[in-house]
Amino acid sequence: MKKLFNQFLNNFGYRIQKNISKEQKIFNTQKELSSKTKPLTIFDVGAYEGETVKKYKEIFGAQCTIHAFEPFEETFQKLKRNTASLTNVKLHKLVIGEKNKLADFNINEFTATNSLLASDPSADKYWGKGLMHTKEVIQVPMQTIDALVIENNIDCIDILKMDTQGAEHLVLEGAKESIKQGKIKLIFTEMIVMPTYENQKELHELFEMYHSYGFELYNLYNSVDQKGQLRFLDAIFILKC
Repeated sequence: MKKLFNQFLNNFGYRIQKNISKEQKIFNTQKELSSKTKPLTIFDVGAYEGETVKKYKEIFGAQCTIHAFEPFEETFQKLKRNTASLTNVKLHKLVIGEKNKLADFNINEFTATNSLLASDPSADKYWGKGLMHTKEVIQVPMQTIDALVIENNIDCIDILKMDTQGAEHLVLEGAKESIKQGKIKLIFTEMIVMPTYENQKELHELFEMYHSYGFELYNLYNSVDQKGQLRFLDAIFILKC
């Protein structure tokens, strides 16, 4: 969603430059909270073109294993090219959700907003006219985290990063068994506040959801607003001891 916000401002002649210190703080915090005794396993759900994969490799080094998920062919090929030189990166051309099945996936005018959820009719009001217009709906393979954990013989997901455009609750629904077994230690996620997708969760519902799964809020980051109204933010949640 940050990419969409930047595009929205670009339409009016404005440009945002990344505040490296804030971005670095988010990843440094994840490093501080993660195991120091073993190579990490990271799930990058909604990897898009690979920016976060590269950042995790920079922070955690070559020994960490990253499973990166991106269902849209065009974007997947960019992800593949952008991570080709990195070791221990496993790419999956599928969407993560609540079931193992073929799923409808919405391809929008601005591909960073592609989602399992349909665009909200009022999204143009908040993000710019036409950027979230759905060009087509395709079918893509969906798998649950629980199935992937078994399939790949994964004992622990040290970091679960989610940027799934409003569908984070579906990702967690398909990870119930892994969560129950304490296999997911830390979640780094985007939280959208403005009406953007149909059936997205309200902010208070998201906090309640993470609490119900046994995670506690560690901190909030990168809140973005326009004219004083909050649009989205990032958060880190950690498994309660």
